[in-house]
Amino acid sequence: MLKRILLSLITAGLVTAAQAQSGFTPGYVVTTASDTLRGEVDVRGEVQNSLMCRFRPAASTAPTEYTPDQLKGYGVSSPRRQYVSRQLSTGKPVFAQLLYPGRLSLYSLSLPEQDMQYYTTKPADATLILLTQRDTVEVEYDNRQQREVRVKKRFPLFQPILVNLMDGCYPAQSLISKTALNRVSLVKLFTVYNTCDQQPVRVAVTEDSYKRVRPEILVGGSIARITYAGNPAFSSDAHVEVGAGLQFNPEFFNPRLSFHLQALYARTLLSQQIVVESGGIFQGQTSREDVYARFQTVQIPFLLRADLSRGTIRPYLQAGPVAALNFGRESYRNYYLPNSSVANRNEFSLQTFSLGGVGAGGVSIPAGSLGRVQLEGRLTWLGKLSQENNILGGHTKWSVLTAFTFGR
Repeated sequence: MLKRILLSLITAGLVTAAQAQSGFTPGYVVTTASDTLRGEVDVRGEVQNSLMCRFRPAASTAPTEYTPDQLKGYGVSSPRRQYVSRQLSTGKPVFAQLLYPGRLSLYSLSLPEQDMQYYTTKPADATLILLTQRDTVEVEYDNRQQREVRVKKRFPLFQPILVNLMDGCYPAQSLISKTALNRVSLVKLFTVYNTCDQQPVRVAVTEDSYKRVRPEILVGGSIARITYAGNPAFSSDAHVEVGAGLQFNPEFFNPRLSFHLQALYARTLLSQQIVVESGGIFQGQTSREDVYARFQTVQIPFLLRADLSRGTIRPYLQAGPVAALNFGRESYRNYYLPNSSVANRNEFSLQTFSLGGVGAGGVSIPAGSLGRVQLEGRLTWLGKLSQENNILGGHTKWSVLTAFTFGR
């Protein structure tokens, strides 16, 4: 008799457990035409919930099976859960559980042979972006223990992704580095972002806005300062600079950093009259030297830029090496003896190629959905300009540039 009672209790427990894992519960489905149909949804575990929805209008009707590409989503009442149709980066459609809806939404998803993972999406984009981290074990030398030890390190790969997506909301940006990859911590972060007073409602953003390579154009003006034969430096005429470039944002990079490869064209004119003391039989008198140099330059700087903030208006600093190619060159010196108007002309050669460095600072301003405008001051250092020594030495160039970078 006791065995029968125990067997009945075990059977009832198994049935109850099975019903807890699988069974119809009040819910609804949302069709692709945005119609909501109420009835009962079969809940069979998170893995099955992500791949298939079994729905019936009433207990007396046969259930219908829906795949993620046949519905906009579905939900159940107890416990309250909502699933929406999204797609993985591979293009496979799935039902992702919606944990927090907003301008930036948070999802969880369980797939066969995988642990539950968290995802988000860009505005107006149904493709899920995986939020993940990587744990590694490294061998390091412990000075205190005087031996090598194994150290577990965690790399929160999801944090740079969220820094980029939550651009413009300072409270959320300051919280990202403290956020752990769990439901409670992520929901707290997404709540802060979606209620951020500094962040306006985002408009639909195209895929081009998140490209890793963006073209840019530049225009501005500059003045060069050049030393001549040990005399104080003198300035060139002001001249116009135009150019183009590419901005690179590698996926593994901090969102505040970017590379810029540019090419800038300018025409430079140097014309200076110098009065010097004469020697020999002209001791005590002055003579005149006229220096003239005209050339065209293409400068190719490769810059590393660091945004000082990730707000709407972004001040930045950048620096890097530069190569200069000079062509269309003409250069000479005219010597005039005291009290003489007859010139003794001496031609000299300009460098074809030179290397140097660039340092710059500026501010980046949004220009709607098209891109961003940069206003920048730049200082360029280059080696000596003349091939001969002690004529035209190293020179610096001050530039004021306006640039436009396409895409956000």
